[in-house]
Amino acid sequence: MHAGLAACARASGITLSNLSFVETHDCFTVAELIEYEAMGLVPEGQGARAIKDGITAKDGKLPSIRQAA
Repeated sequence: MHAGLAACARASGITLSNLSFVETHDCFTVAELIEYEAMGLVPEGQGARAIKDGITAKDGKLPSIRQAA
């Protein structure tokens, strides 16, 4: 998990397992993939795997609502 996200998680006591979905803002196409890596859903450099493996699908481990810029 990236430092900023990790700090927020510690301060709030919330982990990914507490979430039923996430909403991402992809100001650039690659941003969505970087966010999945930052959340710890997939290792760094493998953001596309979150989509390909169905992790962020409606019935996946952590469904994602994508918001375009």
